[in-house]
Amino acid sequence: MELHPPYHLHATDVTDTQIKLAWRPASDSVDVQYVVFRDGLEISRRSETTFTDSSLTPDTEYRYFIASTDASGEFSVPSDVASVRTNGGGHAVPEWDSNSTSYQVGDAVLYRGNIYHCLQRHTSNVSWAPTAAVTLWKRA
Repeated sequence: MELHPPYHLHATDVTDTQIKLAWRPASDSVDVQYVVFRDGLEISRRSETTFTDSSLTPDTEYRYFIASTDASGEFSVPSDVASVRTNGGGHAVPEWDSNSTSYQVGDAVLYRGNIYHCLQRHTSNVSWAPTAAVTLWKRA
């Protein structure tokens, strides 16, 4: 029996470092897994028809396609390709710096793959990382 590919692959949400994808299941989707490819490389296998790709680079285009696979290891032909660009407007968010950097309200930093916004003016130190100092930083 021929395995059909998923269809209508599209981005449902895009940020500077994440792309959320969704697709319609193949009509013969009993006991089927979906294999997600980014730029030609397999990045996930799942039974759900959604996927969030994270820790991406701002202002970068990525190409995705999905294939169905069954218990016997057979693959469908790939879905259509979805080309999606992360937000960023041509400027990258700087990495958080623990070495006495002065941050102003609204400044954005990248820390462990997530973007955080400064809530209070302060000078950084190792104890005030965005995940540790919730009164200083809010995850975007």
